[in-house]
Amino acid sequence: MPTIADLTQDVLTLTNQSRFVFLQSSLEQFVNDAIRRMERRHHFRGQEVTLDPLPYPANTDFVPVPADFVTERGVWQHLPTQTDPSRALAPIRQKTLRRFWIEAVDPAILRDSLFPAVAATNPPASVSQGTLIGSFYYIWNRGLYIVPSPSPAGITLTLDYVRLLPDMTGTQSNWFTTYTADVVRAGAVAEAYRMLQLADASTIWEQTFQSRLTEAINQDSTLALSGPQAARGGGGSRTGT
Repeated sequence: MPTIADLTQDVLTLTNQSRFVFLQSSLEQFVNDAIRRMERRHHFRGQEVTLDPLPYPANTDFVPVPADFVTERGVWQHLPTQTDPSRALAPIRQKTLRRFWIEAVDPAILRDSLFPAVAATNPPASVSQGTLIGSFYYIWNRGLYIVPSPSPAGITLTLDYVRLLPDMTGTQSNWFTTYTADVVRAGAVAEAYRMLQLADASTIWEQTFQSRLTEAINQDSTLALSGPQAARGGGGSRTGT
């Protein structure tokens, strides 16, 4: 299993440089920067994680999403009366805009904030005189909102989400160094040549990085489409509060 130490040594070898030229911290930054660039291009399966349990107390406006949160894969409510673990989660429906809840939940004050001079549309069938059938969620300003707020008792959630992996140092490894080491290596070498201000070499390695990244994205997308998301399919890691 390649580690960041292995990849930093590869950078020295491929650039024909010594540790007198690059500090170890700089070498590690090249590797971590390459992974960050990969994460910005695509949400890889190796970034999927499950936060379980996630308590949502009664009469709570929202709960903060984790610090490493990028986007959700699903929000689920625990069913305490269900003894079968495979049926113990109920999906909570997504409403991506705070505006939906604020403007549509109460027909008595329904208005269109974007076009106030235009008559508002009819509320959805699930909304009637301030009562919403079932629960919805939306994410706003790094907060997870459940509407209507659970009362009088709180609920327990499971959050499947895509995260940013923490930077590595020393002999650490992660999903990217294990399964896409060639892509990370090419990106790190391109970063090293940029620091050396060797434009031709940097351009060649950047093209290699982009080509291999495209291949990795295509492979990851194919595997993701062949079955359920890893976090619900049992392939994702789990974290607790």
